[in-house]
Amino acid sequence: MDSLLEEARAFRDRGDLPASFARLERALRIGPQRAEVYLELARSHVAAGRPDRASASAERGLLYCSASTCSRLRQFIDS
Repeated sequence: MDSLLEEARAFRDRGDLPASFARLERALRIGPQRAEVYLELARSHVAAGRPDRASASAERGLLYCSASTCSRLRQFIDS
């Protein structure tokens, strides 16, 4: 799972958003209750110019987050 998130970040950083989203979709199938996946989804949606989807992903992640992840997810909702 962590390797999928690392790959998704690397693809996003290189500007390959379709590959980033593909890794994140796979990560969601494997661990749908991992807040980190929703955090990376939110970041990728921002990179794709879709703040509304970033906010929706962050809200979903709030259902599963720990304190530190929750605060990072809230940044996408409050912006």
